[in-house]
Amino acid sequence: MADGATDSSRAGVWAEILAAAFVLNWPVPVRIFDTRILDRLRMRWRRTVYRDTLPWHAIWKLDRDPGAAAFAGVELDPPSRSYDVVAVGDCCVFHIRHRELVNVGPIDDWRKFTSRPDLVKATRGEESHRAALWRYHGTYQQGDLLVLATDALSKYLLRRYERTGEVDIDECDVGSDHFADWVAGARSTGELDNDDTTACVVTL
Repeated sequence: MADGATDSSRAGVWAEILAAAFVLNWPVPVRIFDTRILDRLRMRWRRTVYRDTLPWHAIWKLDRDPGAAAFAGVELDPPSRSYDVVAVGDCCVFHIRHRELVNVGPIDDWRKFTSRPDLVKATRGEESHRAALWRYHGTYQQGDLLVLATDALSKYLLRRYERTGEVDIDECDVGSDHFADWVAGARSTGELDNDDTTACVVTL
């Protein structure tokens, strides 16, 4: 999962490139964070977004604020019932068992979400994300859930967990036709930040 930063240029394109590269680099998807591979992806972003017909101010914006994105990826190993997570920024991965939180990261407290998260950037040679790279190896049981969520939903789930001691994905209607309605309702009450809200639920 990759969530483009609003204040960067063509962040959606960069987020799609990162997510696709993680999947396509199987069986070692974490290699996308090697500098050489990242720089190839950055070149792909540049080829996609730069056009000779762009006005000068659009090119200036692309040069000044290249795409940036938070990222979370999971690799499953069913034979050993284990998984590996690699993440940067405020896209979080929740491991849930019977509504109890087994583990969560890279952010584990709703108060730690900020407007300036760590990001993977489309700037050639940029390495600031490396210090924030979060890796985790875990094991799972049949029926466990792995939930990948963007920052708004991650913050909501962690706040609810602090209040109730549970992580109840069902209450959010994640994966149902009513998810968009739930998001709108939670935003209207102020429980959910008004930001992109995406989740991926994996039943193990």
